[in-house]
Amino acid sequence: PRRLLSVVVLGALAVVIAQGFTPLFAQLSRHARTVVAAVAIGVLGTLLAARRRTPVAIWTVPAILPLLPTPATLLPLLAETEAARDALQGQAFETAFAIGVGVATGSIAVATARRSRERALTPVVGAVSGGLRRRVVGPARRRSRRRRGKPDEVGATGRRWTG
Repeated sequence: PRRLLSVVVLGALAVVIAQGFTPLFAQLSRHARTVVAAVAIGVLGTLLAARRRTPVAIWTVPAILPLLPTPATLLPLLAETEAARDALQGQAFETAFAIGVGVATGSIAVATARRSRERALTPVVGAVSGGLRRRVVGPARRRSRRRRGKPDEVGATGRRWTG
């Protein structure tokens, strides 16, 4: 139920952006609004999938369906002339391309931000936690063992193991 609600909200957000219901997006062209909506779906869908540890497609595929305009998907099949069919298929291709590029861009942006964060924060956290382990955790562990009457563990080198 909660997953369904988040998919519906993500799809509704995409429709609000793609249809230009807000003044912020109303000035953009139809294709630009579609790309912005698809990027939002890519970013938010990737974040939701990571948070719930599920495939990204659970959020992105249902959310992009409202972005597909009915004429672009159905009318090429019903067109009477070859020229009309080609024109409608061209519109369908443009929309599909904009959605694909947008969702991929959003997903790649999240992956890049995560990778950059890991590269920048892991060494810092390791340095801080190493000092924390040596100066706080080790002495606290030794103290608690002494209180419980357990001797400190001694390794093969004869040194006490402080964990």
